[in-house]
Amino acid sequence: MNIQANIAPSVLAHLSGHTIAVDQKDTVITLAATSTTLAGFSLVFLGIVITRPANGKQLRSEFRMIAGWILIFWLDLLSAGCALAWLYLSAPGSIHIPLLGNISLGFLYQSGWALLWLTALVSYYVVIVTLRTVIRRDNKAPDLKDDT
Repeated sequence: MNIQANIAPSVLAHLSGHTIAVDQKDTVITLAATSTTLAGFSLVFLGIVITRPANGKQLRSEFRMIAGWILIFWLDLLSAGCALAWLYLSAPGSIHIPLLGNISLGFLYQSGWALLWLTALVSYYVVIVTLRTVIRRDNKAPDLKDDT
């Protein structure tokens, strides 16, 4: 599969001083792609946190970190869901769904972006806590017990 992009018109428009219009559809597609990618990354980091060697007491003490990764995952999925619902409802000829039919497109658009920014703020905290926990654990000397 060969994908070709012709960027010459946009480069020429930029160089000539003309404004380049971006459709709202393109930004919503970007929002859906970004949100689902970040949701996947959060699952990867959640898996790293949960599957590393630790006893039950250590996992209970790191509950905030695990809950943070789960929260990030669901916020990203909700943001992607808003973007996909916007795309579906704005498509011509889409089938009317009773639950989604009364939601305005502006609300879905703004909610998707607000959730993505909220996720970004929460992820700063969770990433820092995760790094501090992993670095702190790696710097500790292992408990070596003599079997004799």
